[in-house]
Amino acid sequence: MRNGVECCCRWRRYFTKIINDHEFAYHNAHCFRVKIFEKLGPAQAIYYDVAALHESCEIIKRDKIPHPIVYIMACRIGPFMKHYYHKIHKLGGKIYLNPDGHEFKRAKWNRTIRKYWKLSEQMMVKWSDLVICDSKTIEQYIHECYDGKGIKGRSPKTTFIAYGAETRKSKLADDDKMLLDWYVKKWWDTAYQCQGLASWPDG
Repeated sequence: MRNGVECCCRWRRYFTKIINDHEFAYHNAHCFRVKIFEKLGPAQAIYYDVAALHESCEIIKRDKIPHPIVYIMACRIGPFMKHYYHKIHKLGGKIYLNPDGHEFKRAKWNRTIRKYWKLSEQMMVKWSDLVICDSKTIEQYIHECYDGKGIKGRSPKTTFIAYGAETRKSKLADDDKMLLDWYVKKWWDTAYQCQGLASWPDG
């Protein structure tokens, strides 16, 4: 799958505003496209994350974004984090990290790659201002492994934000007029925001 195309597939194009040849807006989110080499193997994700982080810093500088928060998903780019931690702090920003799961335990990786993931995780946690965990178990693991190993011997600052969904049974039927009217309103609100704007190209 070509990089960038998946985020603007055909059914989403009507809600996409093109800003320039590599930036676009989607549902009020400012997005940009990152070009990567297709045959990098496991390194592809690392290259992508570093390139995206670099581009984020450039946009922050260009647009003079005050007090930016750079939110990074997963722990793939630990060896680069010290550099970007200082760079983002010089821009007045902070780094938030979602460590995701235990990538270094996944059977699909060989021993060398697993060692890299573990080391990368440690460095990512160290050079982040806040670690946001979507599991209490992950949050506990972060403290058990990395307390006292942060910058100047500090422990990582963490918070827990659970994945959420309404668990109660809805009182509305699937064809309830109130629900259908809400769907229509949301569709037109989005279409109005993106009216007359071109779609993101395939290539």
